[in-house]
Amino acid sequence: MLSRREQADLAYSAVSRQIHELNQIRGTGEEKALLANLRRAAGKSPAEVPEIWGAVLSGLETEDRGRRSLGADESAVFLTMTLYAVASQGRDSRSQEVQQKGVSLGKAAGLVVRKDPEKMASMQTRLKSVLSSRQYAEIGTKLRTLIPLLIADGGLDFPMLAKDLVLLSDPHTKSQVGIFWAREFVRAMSPEKKAEEDSTQEKE
Repeated sequence: MLSRREQADLAYSAVSRQIHELNQIRGTGEEKALLANLRRAAGKSPAEVPEIWGAVLSGLETEDRGRRSLGADESAVFLTMTLYAVASQGRDSRSQEVQQKGVSLGKAAGLVVRKDPEKMASMQTRLKSVLSSRQYAEIGTKLRTLIPLLIADGGLDFPMLAKDLVLLSDPHTKSQVGIFWAREFVRAMSPEKKAEEDSTQEKE
């Protein structure tokens, strides 16, 4: 049986691979069809959309293949790829790439606040709402309204998001995701403070 962290790593790798494969066929009918199918799958159960099973759920090891429910890694990858497809809609050029390595959900929210400090309370409330969710369906509903706000002028690290979603599904690692997002949020929101910390470390 895989540990939750092993599942998280698998989810990260799966989403990374799928986004890379989509980039390889950028602008083709195949890519457009797959993204359209993923968008239509948003908010649904994977059981309702067999046309994307091969693209989204292959290469993953669940906790128990004999179970008739999805493993945490499968659920996270399915949700993340539907979110990626929704976020990619209308962005055809590479200059508008929604996949940005290293930009966690917390960092993306902090960057929004850096640009518009009046959105501080809103971003904090939305992140708290995601963290307090207990099921992937509920998390998906909240992320579908949050992510467009976060990537309006940038992008998000979707493989990292998939990894975080797996860890959110376990009480033992859920709080670690919250701490990680909080730190990323504060650092992104306060670039001057981060620069001072980096300068101090260099002097030491």
